Amino acid sequence: MSRSAPSPFGWLDPWAELVRRPLPSAGGGPVELCLFDAGNTIAHIDYDALARVAADDPTASALDLDAAAIREAEHRARFELARDLGPGLADGTAAADAGGAERSAGDAAKGGAGQRLEIPSVFRRYVGHVFDGLGFPDDREARLRLLLAFSEENRRRGLWRVSRPGDREALTELRDRGVRIAVVSNSDGRVADRIERVGLRDLFELIVDSAIVGVEKPDPAIFHHTLEALGGIDPARVAHVGDMAVADVLGAARSGITPILLDPLAIHADAGFEGHAIRTIDALPDLLAPR
Repeated sequence: MSRSAPSPFGWLDPWAELVRRPLPSAGGGPVELCLFDAGNTIAHIDYDALARVAADDPTASALDLDAAAIREAEHRARFELARDLGPGLADGTAAADAGGAERSAGDAAKGGAGQRLEIPSVFRRYVGHVFDGLGFPDDREARLRLLLAFSEENRRRGLWRVSRPGDREALTELRDRGVRIAVVSNSDGRVADRIERVGLRDLFELIVDSAIVGVEKPDPAIFHHTLEALGGIDPARVAHVGDMAVADVLGAARSGITPILLDPLAIHADAGFEGHAIRTIDALPDLLAPR
């Protein structure tokens, strides 16, 4: 990105001090608790499964889409969704949230500002970015056919069913170094089951599901609820890790919590994100509880 070009994350400027607050590894204050998003943070999409579904689709098969291509397009769609929705969510002018995509597709996207967006609107925008990133033809019928095939795979087997190598060890190491860990997810009432499925449920002290508590990120209320449920922890001693700038970074910063963006392909960092960003969970122990 050109240095003269405006940052696509300018809408985070009111919370710049919090977004860039030093972590313990850089001399910042101690972190007592680390919160985690769920979808695509600790429970990931099975992109190999999506590639197999795409191979059976007459339009997608002609594009020869593999798991890596689908993964990159989906990651870029999250960035584009943040660029689309961030300014309105940050300044309060958006009468909508970014959680509709997640509720429609099981963690495909996340967010929320206390108001509700017509679910199809957010989801269409997110899916449109994914298809554009894949170079998929602008053919409504063809796109809908593949989307329905993906949705059927999610209904039958669940798509958010993969944990990353090293994640369990990193989460265990965090706990061993004295950092409590919990989950805050914009979901549909089933996030605990998804975390159980990827084999990480036993590590978390608490799992908060927006569909159960009735509020979702980036509304600070869901973070406040979590901190109170864990004994009234000071937000200044808390970090939150997630993959969506509009839900996770904005929501945490609004709550006085230090956000850490999970950015596996460095798409946000390359576009000018100046907050804390990691590519893998195993970076966290040395960032939050250095020895």
